[in-house]
Amino acid sequence: MKKIIKILIIIVIPLLAGFGISCYAYGRYKNGFFEYYMKQTEDQTTIERFVSLMEYQEQYLDYDKDKDGFDFYYSDDLKNSKGNIFHIDIIRACQKTKENVTDKNGVVTGTKDLYTLTYYVVVYNINYETLAKTLDDTNDPAHRLLENQIPKFSMKIQSKEDEDKSTSKSFNTTGATFAYADIRDDNYMPKKDSKGNKMAGESGLPMYYAVIYGTDLNNLGDDKVLIFNADSNWDNSEQVSEELTRIEFSDLYSANDVEKKDEVKAELDTFKKVYNKNDSDAGYFGYCFRNYMWWEALIAIVVVGFVCGAFVVVWSSEEKDKKAKIAKK
Repeated sequence: MKKIIKILIIIVIPLLAGFGISCYAYGRYKNGFFEYYMKQTEDQTTIERFVSLMEYQEQYLDYDKDKDGFDFYYSDDLKNSKGNIFHIDIIRACQKTKENVTDKNGVVTGTKDLYTLTYYVVVYNINYETLAKTLDDTNDPAHRLLENQIPKFSMKIQSKEDEDKSTSKSFNTTGATFAYADIRDDNYMPKKDSKGNKMAGESGLPMYYAVIYGTDLNNLGDDKVLIFNADSNWDNSEQVSEELTRIEFSDLYSANDVEKKDEVKAELDTFKKVYNKNDSDAGYFGYCFRNYMWWEALIAIVVVGFVCGAFVVVWSSEEKDKKAKIAKK
């Protein structure tokens, strides 16, 4: 019986220690996983990296991908009379939760799905020269393209029937919302400003995105217009905003559409399930095991095994001494 106990001490306790340290490590390093997750996408294209970000962030995404690229809700290369402006992708995302259903007495009788629809308007392959020329094509030296005064752009969603009904949305770089998630615009133009200076440092210029929620569209009617403007960023100059382009939509679903129309809910149910900030689904175990768990567990097994082994050796030695004394008597 004592031999079994000794074997258990030498083998089981170190293994339990290794398992315990592994469990501790699994919970300890979760805060660093998102940074690692995004670093794995650094060799992807601009839009691939943004989709990877959305896969981590969202619960359901509407897209397909094949050898020719992505198929989103909307994609186009936008241009005006001054030239190419930028590429735009609109990616639909959905969050689904449960909502209690009650009777007239307030008694819960069941649940129903509650959908939250979001549109991500993603802008990249930006031609900043076109933005500058759209704002001022008079060749005014004060209004030339400079790397430290890059023109900006903005977006407004407007009712086609009633122009007074609209909502403005600002564009952000991804880093403004998601830590460690700045995404470069690989194909921005030009690479140098009018003075020959590089337009960006080592990290490159960012891509931009704006977020439209279903609730932003509730009072705009069925037909909507997305209007993009270029905004000046010149020193000592009156601020100027000029329209770049506009896109008309008749099927931008609002939150009201989602709530009232079964066919809209049926379409949202076709979206692909993604990670919804679930580190486990996103591959956290593999990251944690490769980088931390195996060697921390090994150290724990070795250290605890050494202590347990020493304890068993001392225990066995004392037993031998007792037996020797009994034999002498």
